[in-house]
Amino acid sequence: MALFAAAVLCSASCGGSGGSTPAPDPAPSTPQPPTPPPEPPEPPPATPVDLSIARAMSMVGDDTMIHIVFAIAAHGGEASNVSWSVTRTRGTLLIGSGVIANIAADGESDELMVMDHAPANNDQYVVRVVPLADDPEPANDVTEITAVLPPPEPPPSGGPVGPDQVDLLYNDVHWHGMYYWRDLLFHFYVSARNPNAITVTGARFAISLDGVVVYRGDVPTLPAPTPERPYPRIEVKVTDAQLFGATNPLRPLRPEPGRHDWEITIEVDPAATYTEANPANNVHRLPIIAPPIRTWPAQPGALPDLRLADPHIHHYVTSRSLRLHFQASNYHDQATIPNTRWRIEREDGEIMGEGVFGPMAPRVLKEMAVNWPYEPLGEVEYRLIYDADEVVDEADETNNQATFIIDTTPTAPG
Repeated sequence: MALFAAAVLCSASCGGSGGSTPAPDPAPSTPQPPTPPPEPPEPPPATPVDLSIARAMSMVGDDTMIHIVFAIAAHGGEASNVSWSVTRTRGTLLIGSGVIANIAADGESDELMVMDHAPANNDQYVVRVVPLADDPEPANDVTEITAVLPPPEPPPSGGPVGPDQVDLLYNDVHWHGMYYWRDLLFHFYVSARNPNAITVTGARFAISLDGVVVYRGDVPTLPAPTPERPYPRIEVKVTDAQLFGATNPLRPLRPEPGRHDWEITIEVDPAATYTEANPANNVHRLPIIAPPIRTWPAQPGALPDLRLADPHIHHYVTSRSLRLHFQASNYHDQATIPNTRWRIEREDGEIMGEGVFGPMAPRVLKEMAVNWPYEPLGEVEYRLIYDADEVVDEADETNNQATFIIDTTPTAPG
C-alpha cells in the first residue's frame, strides 16, 4: 500500500508523462494597413446655365430718340461676367454694350437701357447676350425690336410751316426729390420740329409755382438738324439750390407740405429770328405733392428698413408714354431682405403694374423702372407701394409708398 501511494504521488508531482505541458507563446501578428476610406461618389454633371433676354421693349420719347429697354435672365445657375450688346441694323451701328458682373441663379439683372438719338421708323435693333459654355438654348440669346415712331403732327392751322418757323417741343419732362428731403430738381429736354434747319437761340423758360413765376432761365442753343443728327435736343436742369438759393433774384419761399401746381413754359425771345409754330405745346404742368420733411436715425436699428429713394415719373410727351423710375435701399448693417413685391395702383384701385424686387443685401441701393401706357384721363393719382404684401418686418412701415399725379388735360400735356 505504501508503495502504491508513492507511485501516485510521483505521477502527480515529479513531472512524468502523465503531467500537463504549458502552451507555447503565440507567434507575433503582422500589422495590417488601415482600410482606405470609400471613394467619394462622382459629382453630378454641372447644369449648364441658360442666359436669355427678358422684358425687351422700346420707349419712343418723340421723333428725336428711342430707348431700348431690357434685362438678362440666368436660368439653372449663377452667371458671371455676362456680356451684352445692342446694334441698329441700319448702318450696322453699335449703340450700346457692357458686362454684368453677376446674375443670381434663376434671377434677372437690373434693367438695362440704351438710347439711339437718330432713329427712323421701322428700324431694327438687335439685342444680344454672349452665351455661356454649353448654353442649352442659344436661340433666346438674341431678340429683335422694331422702332415704331409717332407720325409727325401737322401745324395747328393745317397749312405749311412758314420759312421762319420751328415748333419747340418738350421731351421726357420729370422732377426728382420732393419725397423725403424735398431736394427738388426739374429735368427736361427741348427739341424741335425744324424742317427749315434754323438754329434756335434766345429761347427762355419760366417755372411757376401755384401761378406765380419763381424762376427764369435760358434754353441753351438748339443746333440746326444735320444728316448725322437729324433731331438734335438739349438738356435743361434746375436744381433745388437754383430755385430757392440766394442766386435766384425772385427769391421764392419753399412750398409748404401738400399739393402744388408747377408749370414750365418756354418763352421765345420777341427779337429772335424765328417764330414758334405752335405755342400751345410750350407749357408743361407738373402737380407735385410736397411731403413733410422727415429725418431718420444715423445708425440702423434692430430691424431692417426698406426705403424708397427718389421715385419720379418720366413723361415722354409726344409719344404719350410713362415711365416710373425709382430706387430702394435696405437700411441695415447685416440683414438681407428677400424678394419683395411692388405694385402701382391708380386712384380707382386699378393695378397698373406689379412685380418682385430684390433680394437686397445690407446697405444696398437697387434701381427699378416700370413702363405703362399714357392714359388720357385728365388728372389722375398713382401710388407706388413697395413691400405691397407687408411680408418684411421693418423699423418703419410708413416709408414704402409714394404718390404721383399725372395730368393729361389738353392744355397741360404733362
